[in-house]
Amino acid sequence: MTDEHLFYRGHTIDIPIPEGVQLPIYVIGDSHVRVLPEVAPYIFKRSTDIEDVIDSKSAYAVGTKGHDVYLNESINVIPEGSQVLLSFGEIDCRHYVYPKSVERKITIEQMVDEVIERYTKNCIRLLKEKFKVAILGAYICPEDHNHVNPYIKIFEAKVLFNQKIKNYCEDNGLVYVPIFKKSLENQWDISGREYPHYFNDSSHLGPCMIPIILDSMINFKL
Repeated sequence: MTDEHLFYRGHTIDIPIPEGVQLPIYVIGDSHVRVLPEVAPYIFKRSTDIEDVIDSKSAYAVGTKGHDVYLNESINVIPEGSQVLLSFGEIDCRHYVYPKSVERKITIEQMVDEVIERYTKNCIRLLKEKFKVAILGAYICPEDHNHVNPYIKIFEAKVLFNQKIKNYCEDNGLVYVPIFKKSLENQWDISGREYPHYFNDSSHLGPCMIPIILDSMINFKL
């Protein structure tokens, strides 16, 4: 195991890199993991700098016709066989799942099933043919408590999303990165603001989630 030190907002964070974890880890996803390649470029690399509309960064839309530029560009710049961390689903669970379920008169679980079906069909299936794929689970963040959608509905959507994407990973030989439980803990505030140290702001992951991600990557050796 090797150690790297991350200096973040006036604090030093020790980040042990487990033996055998292949670096760099390429990040494909929405803005919720933007901080990772910014603060730890020796661990994470952004797949592409292409800016896209928010809908193209949702699990429901990514890779579908009209929303495939970001994914295709990402695939083209990543060396085959690399480790890839996917982060999609936060946008869906927080913003879309509950209102769409009401609009279409279906359950939250049915809507989550549809999101995951499209996510796996149009994104994950393509990537796992070329890369070692890890999928970041959804998490609870401060913004969930103050959102226009009810917190209990967001919570339900994220619990279901995690359960179903975890099962998919286990059935298809992918790595699931569980950060939901850790995100619920209110621990010391490294940012100097009111947010827990796991977050960079009210909704985006902070660098203290990096050890959890790296520990999950050990499973690629199995």
